[in-house]
Amino acid sequence: MKNRFLHGVFTILISLSFVYAQKSRDQTSVFFNTKAQDTVKIGETLIDKDITGSKSLKNRIKPIQANFKRINSVTKWTAVKKKDIEGESAEGGEATFYYTDKGLQKVIAKNYGEIGQKLTEYYLLNGEISFVFKKRV
Repeated sequence: MKNRFLHGVFTILISLSFVYAQKSRDQTSVFFNTKAQDTVKIGETLIDKDITGSKSLKNRIKPIQANFKRINSVTKWTAVKKKDIEGESAEGGEATFYYTDKGLQKVIAKNYGEIGQKLTEYYLLNGEISFVFKKRV
């Protein structure tokens, strides 16, 4: 009698799990999105509204954003120098220094690894780092 009851309960649970699985497959899930749907190109800010509500923070970020746009809009650099990076990773790396007539403006460091690359971009403003962008490739 107990076995028949347990068998019935398991049958009902398995049936419900199949129904739930079918409904889950029909709905869009975060885990099953294609890469194109969950990838955003870096460009202007995605949300123009200030989510922090702090105007002072927004005012402090404005010069950094303007500097970022100015540096990335430069098409002709006064000098571009490349140097090898050793000791950061087992595979090595490369750093590229971008200069204008005002001095060093941007540094791109690529560290090569066994399973990918780490890209780090440094943006300078008045001789000091103003923004760092890191990305694993």
